[in-house]
Amino acid sequence: MIHSVSADQASFRTVHLKPGFNVIMADRTRSSSQRDTRNGLGKSTLLEIIHFCLGSSPRKGESIIVPELEGWTFTVQIDLLGSRFDVSRSISDPKRVYVEGHFELLPLPASTEKENNRSFYSIKDWNSILGFCMFGLPLESTKKYSPTYRSLISFFARRTPDAYSTPFEHYRKQNEFDIQVNNAFLLGLNWLLAADLQILKDWKKHLDNLRASIKDGALKRYLGSIGELEAKQVRLAQQIKENEGGLATFNVLPQYREIEERANGATRRMNEIRNRRAAAERKLEYYAESRRTEVAASADQVADLYASAGVELPNAVKRRLDDVTEFHGQVIRNRRQFLSTEVERLQLAIADWNAELEAVNADRQGLLATLKTHGPWEEYQALTKAQANLQAEHEDLRLRIETLKEIQEGTSTYKIDRELLLKSIRLDYAERQDQRNKAISLFSQNSEYLYNAPGRLVIDIEETGYKFNVEIERSGSRGIDSMKVFCYDLMLSELQTNRQVSPGFLFHDSIIFDGVDERQRALALQLAAHTAAESGFQYICTLNSDMVPNEDFEPGFDLRAFTRLVLTDDNDAGSLLGKRF
Repeated sequence: MIHSVSADQASFRTVHLKPGFNVIMADRTRSSSQRDTRNGLGKSTLLEIIHFCLGSSPRKGESIIVPELEGWTFTVQIDLLGSRFDVSRSISDPKRVYVEGHFELLPLPASTEKENNRSFYSIKDWNSILGFCMFGLPLESTKKYSPTYRSLISFFARRTPDAYSTPFEHYRKQNEFDIQVNNAFLLGLNWLLAADLQILKDWKKHLDNLRASIKDGALKRYLGSIGELEAKQVRLAQQIKENEGGLATFNVLPQYREIEERANGATRRMNEIRNRRAAAERKLEYYAESRRTEVAASADQVADLYASAGVELPNAVKRRLDDVTEFHGQVIRNRRQFLSTEVERLQLAIADWNAELEAVNADRQGLLATLKTHGPWEEYQALTKAQANLQAEHEDLRLRIETLKEIQEGTSTYKIDRELLLKSIRLDYAERQDQRNKAISLFSQNSEYLYNAPGRLVIDIEETGYKFNVEIERSGSRGIDSMKVFCYDLMLSELQTNRQVSPGFLFHDSIIFDGVDERQRALALQLAAHTAAESGFQYICTLNSDMVPNEDFEPGFDLRAFTRLVLTDDNDAGSLLGKRF
């Protein structure tokens, strides 16, 4: 149980609590104006302080982690494992929880501050300790989807309006596995089987995601039968093997490009030599023919030419012709000498070009032979890259085949495992009938007390696992959903108190009584007081004074006897914190 809630600030109004029924009242005073309100007096703040000291992790700006409370330290005095501990936590240093008490009883050793010799725990360790002390949870859970302390404690101290909308959830849109596992744990059912079922659901979701990816086109290449893909895989493997042999015998020539350029240069030189030789040969033929036909004309031949024409040349002219003929003969002799010289020169040049052509051709043939038996580095890289692509395609194909097999085999395995697991859950469900009947009976008694009609706690086994529901016949009454939560929480506290360890308290915010008929509200408060006293747990609730159904209480029931603190709205001092913001 919780003995007290305090702070290190003088303005804070310490809350002292007792075993059994406890009420924190928010009252409107005579001096308060119409604009004053009971909201903001600190009822919900008290709940947040308790959660804060019991390991919650509010973010900055949320809950009580606000600048206005910077430097404040809150303390909750609570029983753990039969011993009393003072648990303190500072708004300025929320990562540490300072604990005073018999540490030898706690399952984890505390750290010690050197400056002041104070013992403290990290938030993680403190939550592990509280889970062990309040619910018997292992300090380190190795099971996926195990019940958690923070989720379990939230059924005994619901924090938000959403937490009072349905009995089986303590926040809106709570995960289905969290609902199943934690409620199964609290009701004494086999939560391990519920966790296994969730793991199986994850596997089914994985298979569904693979199918969806194929349908959406993200994995269209996965289409095709396993036989077709395996045939393609065999062909690729053979091609890879053949390419490996080619790469093993491939001779890489680093100077390939240089030799290739030299061979090309030799080809260009041979073409150049052939062109020059052809031109020289044509010129040689012309010079040879000119030298053969070049003959000088005589003076007599000229005179005969004129005589045939009937022209008689004088002696002076004949002598002149003799001189011209002599000159012309000299010219012809000189030209024939020139032609002979040119013929010899061209013959020598052609011979040299023939020799050079033969040498260049021989060098070129050698270069071409080298290129024929060796490959360039770039070609080797290209072949290597092509081989790598084939290997990648082969690996991708292997993954495709594995994926298809996983979908096919996984679907079959999932169906078998699900049936076996559901069979185990149903068998365990039957074996725990006494435990279920006790929970069902307590819920029915609580609801019948409020509405004079039995309520039903329904626990079914469906394809998805445990299915929980509560029904109260008078569902048309105002606030019926809140009272379902009330009856369920009261039943959980009764069950938990009979176990070896338990939180020892149940805290309800005034939200749970909003919209509830006055008669049912009175009965709920009376039932909480009676059940807490009889079962040995502590019930704490906050109320607004205008919600108290004094006229509907049974004779002898006085709510003032259970009121531990009255918060007022006449001034700041009347609030829990002694200040407003």
